[in-house]
Amino acid sequence: MNQQFVNNFFEEYQKNHLNLFLYEEKQLLNNGNYKAFAERQVEKAKKTSLALSPAMLFAFILGIINLIEYGQTQSWLMLIYGLVCLIFLLLVSLFVTKEYFSIKASMRTFLLKLDASTNKESAT
Repeated sequence: MNQQFVNNFFEEYQKNHLNLFLYEEKQLLNNGNYKAFAERQVEKAKKTSLALSPAMLFAFILGIINLIEYGQTQSWLMLIYGLVCLIFLLLVSLFVTKEYFSIKASMRTFLLKLDASTNKESAT
């Protein structure tokens, strides 16, 4: 595979995503094991989204409880807490979903290019 393409791809990838590469991931890149690296990135994105699920559930429950409390006490503070929790839930959900699917799509595209390049080289 063209080394310039790989370098450009990962420079662009690091600019667009918040991922920090672990030492093991850097070793995979240095050794040219791009397929394992891409699979690891997708798995890491999936684990991150699953790890944030309890926080999102907590924000949802806390927001609903505060809105119910506002209905009973008419305290503006409860309304504000409830709305802040639900806005937090919305923002985290959007961010996690965007990040997961963009990582998954970019790594899938990279793997397709890698497979096409490998097939092209083996045909010649």
